Amino acid sequence: MTPGRSLTACACLALTAIALMLAACASTPPPPRELAGHYELAGVMEMGSQLLLHEQGSFEAVLYYGNLDIHARGRWSMVGGQVELAVRPKPSLPRETLELGVNRYAEPSAAQDDGLYRLGSFSMSFDAIESPLEVRWVLDDGSEQQTVWNGSLFEDLILPVQADSTLKRLGVRAAGSGARFEWLRVRPGERRFSVVRTLHREGEPRAFFHGMRLTPRGDCLLVDMGAATGCYRRR
Repeated sequence: MTPGRSLTACACLALTAIALMLAACASTPPPPRELAGHYELAGVMEMGSQLLLHEQGSFEAVLYYGNLDIHARGRWSMVGGQVELAVRPKPSLPRETLELGVNRYAEPSAAQDDGLYRLGSFSMSFDAIESPLEVRWVLDDGSEQQTVWNGSLFEDLILPVQADSTLKRLGVRAAGSGARFEWLRVRPGERRFSVVRTLHREGEPRAFFHGMRLTPRGDCLLVDMGAATGCYRRR
């Protein structure tokens, strides 16, 4: 291939890459300008907050709670008809730990005395059980199975193990996290297990706003504040 043709091919590739980048940017719609403005939180006792949505897609926010003032900046966008906030730079988030063990305290019952392997979930705080768990188990023949479980407090996960097989290892991790599995080696006769979920709240205060979703409703941006639904009302 001659040098001229090589340069022409490179130029075509560069132009193609630029065109793809422009197409990707054009496919991301800008935030709706009518939602831009200054909002103030109402309807939540002992808590004050202000939110400023800029037309260009950036935001500024502040939360007042007792002696604590939380300030955050970032980007906002529309996701599924809701305003979603993304703090920049991304703050460190609360961390959840999983502890897997044998449940030796479960009350025996006819439903549980059936020879099945069962996994229950216990949480140190209710907000620590919102995300599903990925459960993996290894049998005595070396085969492996897995499933995604919502980690219900009220219903055990029954592990589908054939009657002629034995459970050897059991592992859990937060679904989609990519973290390492927490493994438990199963001994003969052990059939009921529990995973204890603990949420450690050492994340940065700015994380309060990160991932927050607000639903436009009239002159309000409705937001779930846990014990109450707040309204960011336009000022």
